[in-house]
Amino acid sequence: MAFRSRSLPHSRRKTPPWPLVPAARPAARCPHGRRPLDIPTSIDDPPLLLLWPVDDLALIVLTLVVRILTGSPRTLYQLLILGVLLVCLYTKFRERRPDGYALHLLYWHGLRPLRGRTTPNPFARRWLP
Repeated sequence: MAFRSRSLPHSRRKTPPWPLVPAARPAARCPHGRRPLDIPTSIDDPPLLLLWPVDDLALIVLTLVVRILTGSPRTLYQLLILGVLLVCLYTKFRERRPDGYALHLLYWHGLRPLRGRTTPNPFARRWLP
């Protein structure tokens, strides 16, 4: 829709004769006087511990547990470097696959049993009618 004016050409006019954007209405209040509810947008994010996802920290903690079990003080830095490398590899693995894929692999190999009555046995690979 073209914007035309009878008094001045379009190039010399400063403001239009009417507002192009309607004025914003004041925020409506609920009938009970409550404020509007803010819905969080991060409800599906993985749980965090400090700044890192829990599954990333679990790999580093696992390498530290291995260090405690071995009892060798020389392996601390080596296992920390191994833990950071495992986190990097796991992050690449996780980003290239759909959400929940690692948990699916644990179930598929029988390391994460589910407690539901209708959950099939993960070791039953063939289903006969």
